[in-house]
Amino acid sequence: MEIKYPRFSWRLLRNFLLSTAIPIALFTFLLAHSYQKEYNADVSTLVSTTLDTTARNLHTYLAELEQASLMPYYEESFFSILGRIRQKGGVPNTLDRMDLERSIGNPLSFSQYTRDDIVDTLIANENGDLFYTTSLINCSLDTDYAFEQSDWYQAAIEKQGKAVFFPSSSMEYLVPENDNFQNPKVLSVVRSIVNLKTRQPLCVIKIDANMAAFDKMFQEITWHVPSIVAVTDAENRLVYCNSPENAESLINLQTAAQTIKYNNNSYYLYHKQEDSSQWNVYVLLDKNSIDQKSNYIYAVAFSLYLLGLLCATFLYYFHSRKMVNSVNTIHDMANEIRSGNYTGKYQFAKNNELQLVIDSVTYIASLLREKIKEEYQLRLQQKELQLKALQSQINPHFLFNTLNGLIALNQLDKRNELERSLYALTHMLRYTLAKTTDSTLEQEMRFLNDYCLLQKLRFGQRLNYSINYPPSAAQFPIPRLILQPLVENAVIHGIEPSQHAGFLAIDVLEYRENELLITIEDDGIGFQTENTSEHIGIDNVRQRILLLNPRNTFSIESIPGNGTIITITLKAGNSHENSNC
Repeated sequence: MEIKYPRFSWRLLRNFLLSTAIPIALFTFLLAHSYQKEYNADVSTLVSTTLDTTARNLHTYLAELEQASLMPYYEESFFSILGRIRQKGGVPNTLDRMDLERSIGNPLSFSQYTRDDIVDTLIANENGDLFYTTSLINCSLDTDYAFEQSDWYQAAIEKQGKAVFFPSSSMEYLVPENDNFQNPKVLSVVRSIVNLKTRQPLCVIKIDANMAAFDKMFQEITWHVPSIVAVTDAENRLVYCNSPENAESLINLQTAAQTIKYNNNSYYLYHKQEDSSQWNVYVLLDKNSIDQKSNYIYAVAFSLYLLGLLCATFLYYFHSRKMVNSVNTIHDMANEIRSGNYTGKYQFAKNNELQLVIDSVTYIASLLREKIKEEYQLRLQQKELQLKALQSQINPHFLFNTLNGLIALNQLDKRNELERSLYALTHMLRYTLAKTTDSTLEQEMRFLNDYCLLQKLRFGQRLNYSINYPPSAAQFPIPRLILQPLVENAVIHGIEPSQHAGFLAIDVLEYRENELLITIEDDGIGFQTENTSEHIGIDNVRQRILLLNPRNTFSIESIPGNGTIITITLKAGNSHENSNC
């Protein structure tokens, strides 16, 4: 007798739906509700943490501007020049201005050069300007401007040496030279420079900074929903806002409110006050976007629930039917045997035990596949770490010797050589501190030229060098700092121990579209090439070149007493160096 499929299967299916659908629906709702609450709590925590970090960054930035305004106090000659000017009635002559330029000009110009946000620096007294430097073009300083009558000048005098900030101020003392000049809005810090003994104000320093630091501070933060960020000072004046539309209305924000209306939209309001300066940071997150994300959680949860329920129902129906078919097949086999037919062959369906074994093997295979994948990723990470370890860095002894040379130039009053050396060192440090590992031949050769220039500062006539490469190869991609260890090795181990003046030549002999041939040659003392493993710099460069591309070549020829020639062939397309390791 054949087992009837509908009577047996549909009862099982009905019991499955009744015992599963309602409990899972309730569980899905509770899970979605809990996740939605955690999501809102995580958003609040994330925003609060970000605001705390932003407030600390804001405090650090304001402190840096205040510190920059204290720079005149570090120059003793500046006060003596001010005293001389005051004895003459407070009006400087040409010689006084030249002395002020020498005394305070270089530190202030260097600070402006090394910071992208500082627009200009002005020092003035009640009789007019004493010193002025700016990065703006198409404008000049109005020498007839009455500085002592301006709000910022009077506020600085009133504070008696304390720093005062003026947000969104304009530099009205600038005169445009043509129609291309637009007077920018800046954040100004002013401070009266006072006699430390008598506390008498001598002059006022004013430093103007653009909004670049604020843009960088807030644009790097991702809120994942439409947002508005605003900053006001202690007097509730608007300092910064990334939404210029009706921005002035933000100064009336009520920090106690959790939701506000702005530009006909609803926002969640978050606020943080920086303790030392009492400046306020406001973040407005679009309420509709956050609510949509919360509703999306419920929609996804119940969609997954319905999908899972349908899949479970289908699978249950499929497997129950297989079970019934297996029972019917066994029953048919028994009937065949009962009838005396022993030659019939029974085709067994896949049984549960076999399916479990297959599932177990599949599971083990998936684990093994994941294990191999993890091992492969680990090997890649090890190779990337190896590439990082093989990147050459500037020798600390080189920095020490360079600084000693700079001190010597300063003592010898060789201003031009000192300035050229300082620029070379600055370019080198900026190049070595870059986050990317890729570069171009032109940038690498400029770096080597700066390096050799500073080495010549130390060795003088004992070191001469030349760097040559075709202009057409300037943009050839090359790993950053790949040649510096070889040049350093040639100078330190080849030319420095030599008893005669040495010559170092860095040349690009051949250039093709996808290939570069570079030679580094010196006439130093040379060494035994079989001992290159003792020269860590050379060995590291060789390993790094081969890791970058197996088609790259590295060869070295050296004769003790006659110098060394290193030949390198680089192929384009070094995949490891094109990624940030």
